[in-house]
Amino acid sequence: MRLAFQLLRTHVVDLDPSNDEAPLGVTNAPFTFAASAHASTSSITATIVALSSQMTAIHTDLVERIGLVNERVNLIVERQAHDIVSIRDTLSALSRRHTEFIIDVNDFIRSIRGR
Repeated sequence: MRLAFQLLRTHVVDLDPSNDEAPLGVTNAPFTFAASAHASTSSITATIVALSSQMTAIHTDLVERIGLVNERVNLIVERQAHDIVSIRDTLSALSRRHTEFIIDVNDFIRSIRGR
């Protein structure tokens, strides 16, 4: 991007010269002006091609980075889903143990009362 800007900056032409200045490329024969115009057009075209290439590279890089971020997000979601399942299983196991404990306590209390 910086290269394209530098290329564009080097091709700035003063379109409103003062009366005592002749525009660039006009002081010589008309052939020189045409050659200068062609050179400017070629230079502008080269700059546009370079800018387009830079934009394509930036776009490709962004697409790759977005893909990497998407993969990381998917991994996080998978881990969280796995963690949620693990937590649910743990809570279920704790609930069963709690129920068994309450049953055991109640059985113990009944056995004491029955004596």
